Amino acid sequence: KKYDGCSGGMSKTWRKVSGKNPPWEACCDDHDQAYAKGGTCLDRLMADIKLRRCVSNNGHPIWAFFMYYGVRMGGVPYLRTPWRWGFATKCYHYKKEG
Repeated sequence: KKYDGCSGGMSKTWRKVSGKNPPWEACCDDHDQAYAKGGTCLDRLMADIKLRRCVSNNGHPIWAFFMYYGVRMGGVPYLRTPWRWGFATKCYHYKKEG
């Protein structure tokens, strides 16, 4: 599966303003892969933290802050959106811990 960079218009806006690809776009592709697979609540939290750190480490801590809170609120599995946690699975709920 091909991943589309950062959702919510983040990549698109960056390209429009700067004329370049976002320096943190690979962070979003990695995050998309984790979200496609899904897993436990802890797995989701760790994927979101990894995204925040990656974007911040690429020189954009403010973008990282907004992206982190955006995915925490908008990526919940029960919304059944195409970007939710576990979007590539048929399961719309978290897997149980343990």
